[in-house]
Amino acid sequence: ARAQTIIPAALNAGIMIGYPLVTFVTVSFGWRWVFYFCGGIGILWAFLWLWCGRSTPEEHPAVTPEELAYIQAERVRPVSEHHGWGPVLRAPAVWALTISYALWVYNMWLMASWLPTYLVKGRGFSVGEMGVVGGIITGAALVGTVWGGWCSDFLMRRDFRPNTARKTFPLVSMLIGVPFMVAGVSVESQWLCIGLLMGARFFNDSALAGFMSLPTEMSPRHLGAIWGCMSTLGSLAGMVAAMLAGYQVAATQNWALPFYTAAGLISLAAVIMALGVSAQPLFLGQEQKETALQPEPVKG
Repeated sequence: ARAQTIIPAALNAGIMIGYPLVTFVTVSFGWRWVFYFCGGIGILWAFLWLWCGRSTPEEHPAVTPEELAYIQAERVRPVSEHHGWGPVLRAPAVWALTISYALWVYNMWLMASWLPTYLVKGRGFSVGEMGVVGGIITGAALVGTVWGGWCSDFLMRRDFRPNTARKTFPLVSMLIGVPFMVAGVSVESQWLCIGLLMGARFFNDSALAGFMSLPTEMSPRHLGAIWGCMSTLGSLAGMVAAMLAGYQVAATQNWALPFYTAAGLISLAAVIMALGVSAQPLFLGQEQKETALQPEPVKG
């Protein structure tokens, strides 16, 4: 789980840095320069990636023989026995995980896309203040992402069942984050609002480790297919989040309503995960067995 949360943690780190940086560019040079600035960074990063990246560890000149030996010792053979999309789409546990994840992503994208507008128009912060405050709130999400991966793996190392480490822990984290979000958009104090939203993001993003590790626990044979379902529905949920929030505020002039909606959906995500998801192995397309597939290590 710790390894699987590195990329989303880096994503939150980038957003955390981007809040004050992009705000500074906007205030100093105008909003058009934000696109020039970010696009330029993207081009530089592409050249850096082409220069440093390699397809395999064996091809990378910076990998030492000791590191390569360690990687090869831990590597597993690719699992090629895939029985198509039918078994994946017929598995209730996959649908439960996918829907639960989509509801979680709704909350995540609401915070990413709607938080700047809420802080400026709903809470009265200036654009410059919003850049700092938004970065602080996203920093809580970064810490929560790393913390969730560490806690999930810690529970596994202490011989807790996969259902506890991969399912129950993120489920509880989501539920703890709900009252923080509701209270955060309900209190009068600006800074108390910020503190409570930091708590909401910390606990909600702690749940990501469970979502990222559950497909591996459920069926290594269908890992890509399960993640494909989750990512597709999650992307659709993110699109809906931004549009629905705008419609809700335009129709009601209630800046807290989108966050109340997100809190309700997070609660529903936790219920669906509790009732429909299991970290026990699913041998999709085959008869269920009691023990999980253990891929054969590749000899160095």
